[in-house]
Amino acid sequence: MTVGEAAFDIRDVSPDALLRVTLWDRDRGGLRNAIRGPFVGFPLRTDDGIRHMNDCRLILGHLELIPGSTADLGVIYLSPDEALRRFPAGTRITLWAGRDIGEAIVLQVAAPGRLLPTLRERQRSLDERQ
Repeated sequence: MTVGEAAFDIRDVSPDALLRVTLWDRDRGGLRNAIRGPFVGFPLRTDDGIRHMNDCRLILGHLELIPGSTADLGVIYLSPDEALRRFPAGTRITLWAGRDIGEAIVLQVAAPGRLLPTLRERQRSLDERQ
């Protein structure tokens, strides 16, 4: 097993929230290289007068997110109760990796007792529409 691999398929995990993530390009201070799955961890933060940071795992599956691109990604918060309270739908957040490297907006959060679609389910739904 290599770093980032798991004994389960991350594409089958129901996320805590769905984010529209934009990785900034290098000219804007973003990463030099693409990020690859199956998942990647970053602290997320808001600047709403008080700097709140929460660690998370972005679910990439087999996707590759290159600097300058945007994708809708599921997120698993390592402290979900706190993160779901601080990052409701519509919240703008910043991805941090020693410096700001991108931004996101929370599109949807899991309601208590209800699961969001997994990455595999979202991909299947897109395939059926085509």
